[in-house]
Amino acid sequence: MTTTAAPVRWRAVFAGRRGRLLAGLMLLEVATGVQSLVVTAILPAITDRLGDRWLYGIALAATTLATFVTIPLAGPYADRVGVRRALVTVVAVLVAGTLVAGLAPTMPVLVAGRLVQGMGSGALNVVTLTGIAGVFPARLRPRVLALTSAAWIVPGLFGPAYGAVLAQFVGWRVPILSYLVFLLVAVALALPPLARLAPPTAGAAGLPVPAALALFAGAVLVTVGAGRGGLVGWGGAALGVLAGGVALRRLLPTGTWTLRRGLPATVAAAFLLTAGYFALPALVPVLLTAGLRTDLRTASLAVTAGALTWSLGSWLHARAADAGRAPTRIAAYGGLLLAAAALTVLLGLRMATPPLLYAGCLAAGLGMGLGYPALWLATMGAGTGGATSATLLADVLGTGLGAGLAGTAAAAGVSRHALVPALTGTLVAVAVLALGFAVVARRMSDPGRRVPSAEEDG
Repeated sequence: MTTTAAPVRWRAVFAGRRGRLLAGLMLLEVATGVQSLVVTAILPAITDRLGDRWLYGIALAATTLATFVTIPLAGPYADRVGVRRALVTVVAVLVAGTLVAGLAPTMPVLVAGRLVQGMGSGALNVVTLTGIAGVFPARLRPRVLALTSAAWIVPGLFGPAYGAVLAQFVGWRVPILSYLVFLLVAVALALPPLARLAPPTAGAAGLPVPAALALFAGAVLVTVGAGRGGLVGWGGAALGVLAGGVALRRLLPTGTWTLRRGLPATVAAAFLLTAGYFALPALVPVLLTAGLRTDLRTASLAVTAGALTWSLGSWLHARAADAGRAPTRIAAYGGLLLAAAALTVLLGLRMATPPLLYAGCLAAGLGMGLGYPALWLATMGAGTGGATSATLLADVLGTGLGAGLAGTAAAAGVSRHALVPALTGTLVAVAVLALGFAVVARRMSDPGRRVPSAEEDG
């Protein structure tokens, strides 16, 4: 006999302990996003006070580089000790990193604090998604993911201004240290509901520490080598790519490279989607300012518009999933929309028509919102922190590659006065990546939908 799931209501997402957990985790996500953008906005003022401007680049990239250590470790660690204990550990790391960065007397100490903060924020994403999978039944997860996507609008809209105002009137340390207040409130909300989760998995896999450290070392070599250039720089970057590739064979699920159905295909799809999408926000402002002579403030609206339609797409994904549509099919449509967005931007570049570039950003955000939640629904169906780590690692790698390739192409096009040829190839590559995602998305696990038990509804 088949049981039909009742319509999902928003109050079910916020009911009881689940609502307190969601409030705490969303506050953590918002506060961490704001903190990242705050430091980006006020870093020039920090270097004016502390000196050592040569460390500006590494201070900016430190948090991203540090995630390559903790993302592969956080999932297996949560499987071994439980999500609640893992969250306590992550928050302790975030507190330590914030104190070091906020009280830093010199730039090297600030960089060290930023590295520790990055380790905590990378692990936080894994633990948050693992906690959601453990507490929320499958039928509620699309709406939870729509809410977490919407939570990232707040950092983008208010983070830089918040940091700049505080830095101007009370000093640069206050906006960094204020993060501690949000951490304490969020933990007070999130920890009690996690106490009712099942105990840690017996015989969970060990922590892949050597592979994680090799991936981190490879990322550092690529970042520093590409920035330095020359024979030594590019040689170091090549060595970093080699070290990272060897590490990834250990860290990603078997079958990822061959697109095996299930979690391996999900991991590959995460890379394809984020590499394709995050190239566009890096390209469009350059196209509008350097190519079409639009002012920077107007050009930045394209990125904001894409963030808003991403949230809209996530909401539409949740509605479609509630109606019984397969998440993998919804994701495939999102990939097709992203490919169309890249071609629209390319047409706008060729025709020197700014409205087409804005339309492309709107379509790209909508496609991302339709595709991205399916990655996490499929991953949560695997039921382990290790699966979450693998998908998030591919997510971060794709994000870095997409933005990096776009930035490199834009810089080369501007310096050689050949912006259109340089960026045409990148936009075509984005369309190819998006079409690849549309194909691979159909091979992801399609999470089952079921009516939650009475205990789950409690």
